[in-house]
Amino acid sequence: MYNTFSDEDFFSLVRAELQKARKKFPLCEASVVALGEEAGELAQAALSKSWKIEVREEAVQVAAMAIRVAVEGDLSLLLYRRVTRGPQHLEDMPKRCPYKGCSDPYRATPPCALCYE
Repeated sequence: MYNTFSDEDFFSLVRAELQKARKKFPLCEASVVALGEEAGELAQAALSKSWKIEVREEAVQVAAMAIRVAVEGDLSLLLYRRVTRGPQHLEDMPKRCPYKGCSDPYRATPPCALCYE
C-alpha cells in the first residue's frame, strides 16, 4: 500500500499545501494552536479512516503547519509573551525577516512574526 507513494511525493504535497496555506492565511497567528488541531485530526483519521487518503491528507497538513511554526513562528505567542513578560522580551530577540516583512515591533498594526527569531 505504501510502496507506490514515496517521500518525494509526500514532500511535493507538503510544499503545495504550504503555498496554499500561506496564501489563505498570510499572517502566522495561532500557528501552534492550528498545528495542535491538525495533529488531533491526524490522530482521529488514523484511528478511524483509510491510510490511503484521509490519513495522508491530514499528515500533509500537519507537516505544512509544523514548517510554518518552525520557519515563521507564531505572532500570537510573541504578543502574549510581550504582555506577560514585558516589552524587554521582544527587545532581546534578534530581528530578521527573510521575507522582507516589517522591522518595527511596536507599530500600530501587528508586526510580522518573521522579524523575530
